[in-house]
Amino acid sequence: MRKKKSLTRMENERKEKRDKKKLEKRKLPKPMKFVSAEKIVKASRQRSAQSIRIKRTQIKYKYLLEKPAEENKLVVAVRIRGFYGQTTMIKKILHELRLTTVRSAVFLKMTKRVMYLLKLVEPFVTYGTPTLRVVRDLITKRAYINLPGQQQRSPLNDNATIEKHLGELNIVCVEDIVNEIWNCGPAFEQVNKFLEPFKVILPPEGYKNKRDTYAEGGDSGDRGEKINDLLQRIL
Repeated sequence: MRKKKSLTRMENERKEKRDKKKLEKRKLPKPMKFVSAEKIVKASRQRSAQSIRIKRTQIKYKYLLEKPAEENKLVVAVRIRGFYGQTTMIKKILHELRLTTVRSAVFLKMTKRVMYLLKLVEPFVTYGTPTLRVVRDLITKRAYINLPGQQQRSPLNDNATIEKHLGELNIVCVEDIVNEIWNCGPAFEQVNKFLEPFKVILPPEGYKNKRDTYAEGGDSGDRGEKINDLLQRIL
């Protein structure tokens, strides 16, 4: 009995010490992150340059909001640059497109507004028209979902879960999701939101010229059907 009490007392003392250490760690101030004056100036200049670029782009591509869009055209957009030194407007547009992190990819239905927004954030993304094979590969190899009440996202590999959440839309399996996305069907928006943005990798050669568009020999902007060559390397 005495031995048992002694062990209990020792365990309590150890627990008190652990709790005390945790409390002390919480009280310690976090180290200040030092940012050099050069970085601050560089970021400020980048924001200024982006603001000027955005104003020019808004004027140049304002007609896109009035031009008839190919409503049933599907595109895939991939984020290739970070937020450093960028304007609030750029950040908001990328969040609206669900391209919140570098190396994320999303399906988009090419509406007038989407065409316009992609032009505004063109230095940060590359996009184009996917093939059915690439759409299927993205969904079957990289698709994750974030269900209500779950802290972690889950891979899309359970038809029962799909039927439970999308059955009312006549979407009951992975192949139904592929068809709805590929055809930009009536339930496209709901099905697309059911999918988390895809996480892709860097291409083996990296992105060497993010500043220029693909048409100019760079990495950003519209690639048309050539986006499939990139996607096959980053899946």
